Order: sequence, then structure tokens, then C-alpha cells
Amino acid sequence: MNNRAGNAFTSVLPVTLDSVEEFRVTTTNYNADQGGTGGAQVSLVTKSGTNNFHGSAYEYHRNTVTSANDYFNKQAQINTCLGNGTPLNQLQCNQAPKLIRNIFGGSVGGPIKKDRLFFFANYEGARRAEGEVVNTVVPSDTLRDGIVEYPCVNASQCPGGTVVGLSGKSYTVAAGNYALSPQGILAIDPLHIGVNPNVMSFLNSGYWPHGNSATSGDGLNTIGYVFSSHQFGSGLVYREDRLQHHSRRETPPRSFWRAGKRKQSQSSVFAGAGARVHSGELQQGNHCWLYRRHYEYNREQFSVWLYPRKCRQHRQFKPTMD
Repeated sequence: MNNRAGNAFTSVLPVTLDSVEEFRVTTTNYNADQGGTGGAQVSLVTKSGTNNFHGSAYEYHRNTVTSANDYFNKQAQINTCLGNGTPLNQLQCNQAPKLIRNIFGGSVGGPIKKDRLFFFANYEGARRAEGEVVNTVVPSDTLRDGIVEYPCVNASQCPGGTVVGLSGKSYTVAAGNYALSPQGILAIDPLHIGVNPNVMSFLNSGYWPHGNSATSGDGLNTIGYVFSSHQFGSGLVYREDRLQHHSRRETPPRSFWRAGKRKQSQSSVFAGAGARVHSGELQQGNHCWLYRRHYEYNREQFSVWLYPRKCRQHRQFKPTMD
């Protein structure tokens, strides 16, 4: 079941894979105990203990080592390496986003009193740490040097050329665009202030990395920057614990008890592309439990009590300032 997509495949009781003994899908002609709602009805039968003790333990692990890099993330990393002269065989030139998944658990079942009372319990935990590919916008190199570019309404009147920034570096202006140099900005400024030195100091203070992608921004004053969120911390840290207990009695009146408990929490780290003043950690989660009793007095009559699920939820954002 994919519980991340929504609630369509979430069971009423927290059910783990190792605790399912049987499942049944009914698409039409429902019985009275399945209600009259539309769509398929899925019934799960959980395991129960026997006269012998049985147990299991398992762990499923997935690591970033076996993950392929995202196409756009890889292209951006290659562009960055080409820009700073890093050999393309280095790790940072083709590094997949962080992806670590661990699902582990165990089960045990057996008799409390042989032929009379049995129990079965299962625990499953999930730990997931994932980095996400982020595409954001940063100032272009020309804007950092006090140059403002814009496309001309009539491209034939803008043949292009070169422009010199505050640093004295010369930049090429493509045909169809016009660039205002720092001297040009000073000339048209009514207050004759020109380029604001405080803005230039902020744009070149190290908060903004150099762009590495043309997939976003206007390509003139802003440019795209693609990165994996684990460069600035874990993009997503997810934790889920499930515990299920099932006991049954075979002597009349036959009965069984089921109890389930689930605890979820996740932390999402938000970090701007170098602008860490906008970074922080979002913590959210819930803690739910549900209990069910079933008494069967004979083969034709039974009673069921289903206690509603009770959940506690929390949500907190912790900003970080550098």
C-alpha cells in the first residue's frame, strides 16, 4: 500500500505487511457487513497465534549508492564543474540526491493457553531520509556587476555589443537585448546615485551561488540554480512506527481483540539556494491508536464494537538564521 499518496489506501487499523494473513477485494454485490458505498471494498485478515511459538525479523534497506541521478540535477552539476574547472570525474559533478530508506520490524505469536487463548504481535518501523532536487532563481553574473539587461521591443534597433561592469569586466550583450552599464544607470538616475552599493554588497556577499541552469529565470538579470537539498541539510527525514496486537479466544463465547498504534513524524529542511536567511525546519506528525473487539456467540449472531481512531497531531516550524 502506498500511504504517501493520500488516504485511499490507508487502512482503519494500522496494518503491516508481515501481519496480513489474507486479503479480499470485492468490486460488486457487497455483503451487508461491507456497506453500500461505491468502489471496491478491501478486507484484510490479520494473523493470529497458534499452539506453537513463531516469530520473524526483517529489514529492507535502500541506499543512495544504488540511485541514479536526476537528469536536470546532473546537467546543473556538470555546468557548475565546467564553470569552475572541476574535472568531470569528480563526485560533485554527478551526485545523486540523497535517498536512504529503511523498513524493519519483527513479529511473534503463540499460545497464552493452548487450545484456548492465543496472541500475535507485530512491530514495523520506517526511516526515510531524502534529498529533493530544487530549481530556484538567483541573480545573474551581470546583475551582480551592476548591469541591468532587458529585451528590446524592436530587436532590429539593438544589435548587441559589449558592456563593462563595476569590476571592469566586459560582458557580451546578445543581439535584440540592451544593457545598462553602471555609468548608464547613473546617467538616468534623477538623484545621480546610480547603482546602490548596499544592494551590490548583498548580491555578492556569498548568500547567492552562481547560476548553473537556463531552465528558470529570464536569462538576463536572473538565472536558474538547480541543487540537491542535502547540500544544505536533509530534504526530508521521515519516521513511522506501527505496532499491532491480536489476541483470540477459542472457548465459547469465541472472541478476538485487535489493537493498533501508529506514530508518524517528519522533518523537512527548507534552504534557499545559498540564502540561508530563508532556511528552517518544518516538523509535523501524528500519533494514532484504534481498538476493536469482536464477540461471536454462535455461528449466526455476533456483535462488533469499533472504537473511533484517536489522533494527536503536531506541526512546528523552526527558522534558522545564518
